[in-house]
Amino acid sequence: MNKKKLIILIVIAVIAVIGLAIGSSYALFTYNITKNSNFKTIVGKLELSISDTQDEDRIIINNLAPTKDSVALTEDGYNFTITNTGTIDASYTVYLDELLLQDETKERLSNSVVKVNLSNTDTINSNNTKLISTITDGELISGNLEAGESINYTLRVWLDYNADNTSQNKYYAGRIRIDSTQSAANNN
Repeated sequence: MNKKKLIILIVIAVIAVIGLAIGSSYALFTYNITKNSNFKTIVGKLELSISDTQDEDRIIINNLAPTKDSVALTEDGYNFTITNTGTIDASYTVYLDELLLQDETKERLSNSVVKVNLSNTDTINSNNTKLISTITDGELISGNLEAGESINYTLRVWLDYNADNTSQNKYYAGRIRIDSTQSAANNN
């Protein structure tokens, strides 16, 4: 009879061990997400930085004379560098967000008379010249940067040569914003 009890205890112990192994393996490979759960998945470090040499964090044009595109493209602009300091490739989009100044003595310029050009600092591309009124949601350019890669841009903003006298004593103010995500190429 002792032998039967021993065999029964061994069978129960084996079943219990198998049950625990299955239960704990299942728990290791599943998790529950509820409305208030906090969780994150880390696949690499996505980090973009922007640097510039200007003291102001905004671009303001004030009391400018109308300027021909060919002249405006030779002027100094707002220079900035986007660097992917992360460990994975990144897609980025550069936006020009409009700002309202608290100066009650001046009126804001119409977007139909303000021109903008964003070009790689190494190559000025006149094809990138647009009236602000034609830019959708402030989006200027999109691109990709590999980990450790940088790109330099120059933003020029000026009053269109065809602007009339109603543009006098007015201003335009804007700020650069960059959104970035992990590149689609890394989602394989």
